[in-house]
Amino acid sequence: MGECIYRAATIGGFHTWRDFRAVIQNSDIVGSPTPNTNYVEVPGSNGCIDLTEALTGDVTYSNRTLTFELAMKSMPSLWPQITNKIYNALHGKAVKVILDEEPSHYFYGRVTVESAARSQIAGQVNISVDCEPYRYEIEETNVTFTGTGEWQCVLSNDRMWVVPAITATKACSMVYGSSIISLEEGEQKIADFILKEGDTQLYIFGDTSLTFRYRKGCL
Repeated sequence: MGECIYRAATIGGFHTWRDFRAVIQNSDIVGSPTPNTNYVEVPGSNGCIDLTEALTGDVTYSNRTLTFELAMKSMPSLWPQITNKIYNALHGKAVKVILDEEPSHYFYGRVTVESAARSQIAGQVNISVDCEPYRYEIEETNVTFTGTGEWQCVLSNDRMWVVPAITATKACSMVYGSSIISLEEGEQKIADFILKEGDTQLYIFGDTSLTFRYRKGCL
Protein backbone atom coordinates (compact mmCIF):
# COMPACT_ATOMS: atom_id res chain seq x y z
CA MET A 1 0.00 0.00 0.00
CA GLY A 2 3.03 2.24 -0.22
CA GLU A 3 5.29 3.78 2.34
CA CYS A 4 3.72 5.80 5.13
CA ILE A 5 4.85 9.44 5.05
CA TYR A 6 3.69 10.08 8.61
CA ARG A 7 5.27 9.00 11.87
CA ALA A 8 3.79 5.61 12.62
CA ALA A 9 4.23 2.34 14.49
CA THR A 10 3.02 -1.24 14.44
CA ILE A 11 1.35 -2.15 17.74
CA GLY A 12 0.29 -5.74 18.15
CA GLY A 13 0.33 -6.28 14.40
CA PHE A 14 -1.80 -3.18 13.68
CA HIS A 15 -0.15 -0.30 11.84
CA THR A 16 -1.30 3.04 13.21
CA TRP A 17 -1.62 4.60 9.76
CA ARG A 18 -2.57 1.74 7.45
CA ASP A 19 -5.04 0.10 9.85
CA PHE A 20 -6.35 3.06 11.87
CA ARG A 21 -5.60 5.99 9.52
CA ALA A 22 -4.06 7.68 12.55
CA VAL A 23 -1.06 10.01 12.77
CA ILE A 24 1.25 9.94 15.81
CA GLN A 25 1.30 13.54 17.06
CA ASN A 26 3.77 13.34 19.95
CA SER A 27 7.54 13.09 19.55
CA ASP A 28 8.32 11.82 23.07
CA ILE A 29 7.15 8.26 22.46
CA VAL A 30 9.81 6.20 24.21
CA GLY A 31 10.29 6.71 27.93
CA SER A 32 13.49 5.84 29.77
CA PRO A 33 13.73 2.78 32.05
CA THR A 34 14.77 3.64 35.60
CA PRO A 35 17.83 1.82 36.98
CA ASN A 36 16.99 -0.27 40.06
CA THR A 37 19.57 1.15 42.46
CA ASN A 38 20.34 -0.10 45.96
CA TYR A 39 22.19 2.15 48.38
CA VAL A 40 22.79 1.25 52.01
CA GLU A 41 23.65 3.82 54.67
CA VAL A 42 26.27 2.71 57.17
CA PRO A 43 26.16 4.53 60.52
CA GLY A 44 29.34 6.45 61.24
CA SER A 45 30.55 6.46 57.61
CA ASN A 46 30.44 9.05 54.86
CA GLY A 47 28.02 8.48 52.02
CA CYS A 48 26.40 5.15 51.18
CA ILE A 49 27.49 1.73 49.97
CA ASP A 50 26.31 1.09 46.42
CA LEU A 51 24.94 -2.48 46.17
CA THR A 52 23.17 -1.94 42.85
CA GLU A 53 25.14 -4.66 41.04
CA ALA A 54 25.80 -6.91 44.05
CA LEU A 55 23.12 -9.53 43.30
CA THR A 56 23.42 -10.06 39.52
CA GLY A 57 26.68 -8.34 38.59
CA ASP A 58 24.81 -5.91 36.35
CA VAL A 59 22.29 -3.09 36.63
CA THR A 60 18.65 -4.08 36.35
CA TYR A 61 15.94 -1.71 35.13
CA SER A 62 12.27 -1.07 35.72
CA ASN A 63 9.79 -1.08 32.85
CA ARG A 64 9.61 1.81 30.41
CA THR A 65 6.46 3.45 29.04
CA LEU A 66 5.68 4.10 25.39
CA THR A 67 3.02 6.74 24.76
CA PHE A 68 1.14 7.43 21.55
CA GLU A 69 -1.18 10.35 20.82
CA LEU A 70 -3.06 9.18 17.74
CA ALA A 71 -4.90 11.82 15.74
CA MET A 72 -7.32 11.03 12.93
CA LYS A 73 -10.05 12.59 10.83
CA SER A 74 -13.49 11.18 11.39
CA MET A 75 -17.10 11.98 10.68
CA PRO A 76 -19.13 11.98 13.91
CA SER A 77 -21.15 8.98 12.78
CA LEU A 78 -17.97 6.90 12.26
CA TRP A 79 -16.20 7.80 15.50
CA PRO A 80 -17.69 4.96 17.61
CA GLN A 81 -16.69 2.46 14.93
CA ILE A 82 -13.08 3.76 14.87
CA THR A 83 -12.63 3.80 18.64
CA ASN A 84 -14.24 0.37 19.03
CA LYS A 85 -11.78 -1.04 16.49
CA ILE A 86 -8.80 0.36 18.42
CA TYR A 87 -10.12 -0.78 21.82
CA ASN A 88 -10.88 -4.29 20.63
CA ALA A 89 -7.57 -4.61 18.77
CA LEU A 90 -5.25 -3.36 21.52
CA HIS A 91 -6.70 -2.60 24.96
CA GLY A 92 -5.20 -4.81 27.65
CA LYS A 93 -3.21 -6.98 25.26
CA ALA A 94 0.48 -7.92 25.51
CA VAL A 95 2.05 -6.93 22.19
CA LYS A 96 5.18 -6.19 20.23
CA VAL A 97 5.66 -2.54 19.26
CA ILE A 98 7.78 -1.68 16.23
CA LEU A 99 8.44 1.97 15.40
CA ASP A 100 8.63 2.70 11.67
CA GLU A 101 11.80 4.68 12.30
CA GLU A 102 13.47 1.70 14.01
CA PRO A 103 12.33 -1.37 12.06
CA SER A 104 15.14 -3.65 13.28
CA HIS A 105 13.99 -3.63 16.93
CA TYR A 106 10.80 -4.13 18.91
CA PHE A 107 9.49 -3.38 22.38
CA TYR A 108 7.29 -5.80 24.30
CA GLY A 109 4.59 -4.75 26.75
CA ARG A 110 0.92 -4.44 27.65
CA VAL A 111 -1.35 -1.82 26.06
CA THR A 112 -3.77 0.53 27.76
CA VAL A 113 -6.04 2.71 25.65
CA GLU A 114 -6.07 5.72 27.95
CA SER A 115 -8.75 7.91 26.39
CA ALA A 116 -10.60 8.81 23.21
CA ALA A 117 -12.03 12.22 22.37
CA ARG A 118 -13.55 13.81 19.27
CA SER A 119 -13.90 17.43 18.22
CA GLN A 120 -15.77 18.26 15.04
CA ILE A 121 -14.24 16.07 12.31
CA ALA A 122 -11.03 15.24 14.20
CA GLY A 123 -10.40 12.77 16.98
CA GLN A 124 -7.61 11.67 19.27
CA VAL A 125 -6.90 8.37 21.01
CA ASN A 126 -4.18 8.17 23.65
CA ILE A 127 -2.38 4.86 24.12
CA SER A 128 0.28 3.80 26.60
CA VAL A 129 2.32 0.60 26.58
CA ASP A 130 3.98 -0.67 29.77
CA CYS A 131 7.08 -2.24 28.21
CA GLU A 132 10.03 -4.30 29.30
CA PRO A 133 13.14 -2.10 29.57
CA TYR A 134 15.06 -3.41 26.55
CA ARG A 135 14.63 -3.00 22.82
CA TYR A 136 14.91 -6.46 21.26
CA GLU A 137 16.34 -7.23 17.84
CA ILE A 138 13.64 -8.60 15.56
CA GLU A 139 16.02 -11.13 14.04
CA GLU A 140 17.63 -13.62 16.39
CA THR A 141 21.40 -13.95 16.21
CA ASN A 142 22.17 -17.42 14.86
CA VAL A 143 25.85 -18.19 14.23
CA THR A 144 27.65 -21.48 13.56
CA PHE A 145 31.32 -22.29 14.09
CA THR A 146 33.10 -25.48 13.01
CA GLY A 147 36.50 -26.74 14.11
CA THR A 148 38.68 -29.70 14.98
CA GLY A 149 41.02 -30.34 17.89
CA GLU A 150 41.59 -27.13 19.85
CA TRP A 151 40.04 -24.02 18.32
CA GLN A 152 38.53 -20.66 19.19
CA CYS A 153 35.42 -18.66 18.40
CA VAL A 154 34.13 -15.22 19.41
CA LEU A 155 30.52 -14.22 20.14
CA SER A 156 29.38 -10.58 20.20
CA ASN A 157 26.47 -9.26 22.22
CA ASP A 158 24.69 -5.97 22.88
CA ARG A 159 23.84 -4.35 26.23
CA MET A 160 21.42 -7.01 27.55
CA TRP A 161 22.97 -10.11 29.08
CA VAL A 162 21.61 -13.33 27.60
CA VAL A 163 21.89 -17.12 27.94
CA PRO A 164 22.19 -18.53 24.41
CA ALA A 165 20.89 -21.86 23.15
CA ILE A 166 23.80 -24.03 21.99
CA THR A 167 23.50 -26.84 19.47
CA ALA A 168 26.47 -29.21 19.11
CA THR A 169 26.78 -31.78 16.35
CA LYS A 170 29.08 -33.82 18.63
CA ALA A 171 29.91 -33.71 22.34
CA CYS A 172 32.80 -31.39 23.20
CA SER A 173 34.27 -29.17 25.90
CA MET A 174 34.13 -25.38 25.99
CA VAL A 175 36.27 -23.06 28.08
CA TYR A 176 34.37 -19.95 29.14
CA GLY A 177 36.40 -17.60 31.30
CA SER A 178 37.81 -19.81 34.06
CA SER A 179 35.10 -22.48 33.65
CA ILE A 180 35.17 -25.69 31.60
CA ILE A 181 31.71 -26.59 30.26
CA SER A 182 30.87 -30.01 28.85
CA LEU A 183 28.48 -29.82 25.90
CA GLU A 184 26.36 -32.77 24.83
CA GLU A 185 25.26 -33.51 21.29
CA GLY A 186 22.07 -31.60 20.48
CA GLU A 187 20.58 -28.35 21.79
CA GLN A 188 21.10 -27.16 25.34
CA LYS A 189 21.19 -24.09 27.55
CA ILE A 190 23.82 -23.67 30.26
CA ALA A 191 22.54 -21.37 33.01
CA ASP A 192 26.05 -20.24 33.98
CA PHE A 193 27.01 -19.44 30.38
CA ILE A 194 25.98 -15.80 30.05
CA LEU A 195 26.92 -13.55 27.17
CA LYS A 196 27.65 -10.10 28.57
CA GLU A 197 28.03 -6.88 26.61
CA GLY A 198 30.82 -6.94 24.04
CA ASP A 199 32.86 -9.88 22.72
CA THR A 200 33.15 -13.23 24.47
CA GLN A 201 36.05 -15.49 23.44
CA LEU A 202 35.54 -19.24 23.74
CA TYR A 203 38.02 -22.12 23.47
CA ILE A 204 36.61 -25.36 22.10
CA PHE A 205 38.08 -28.87 22.45
CA GLY A 206 36.63 -31.39 20.03
CA ASP A 207 35.66 -32.06 16.43
CA THR A 208 32.24 -30.46 16.16
CA SER A 209 30.05 -27.66 14.87
CA LEU A 210 28.48 -25.31 17.40
CA THR A 211 25.47 -23.14 16.69
CA PHE A 212 24.67 -20.30 19.10
CA ARG A 213 21.17 -18.80 19.03
CA TYR A 214 20.16 -15.75 21.08
CA ARG A 215 18.33 -12.46 20.81
CA LYS A 216 20.21 -9.24 21.42
CA GLY A 217 18.72 -6.35 23.36
CA CYS A 218 19.75 -2.75 23.92
CA LEU A 219 18.49 0.21 25.88
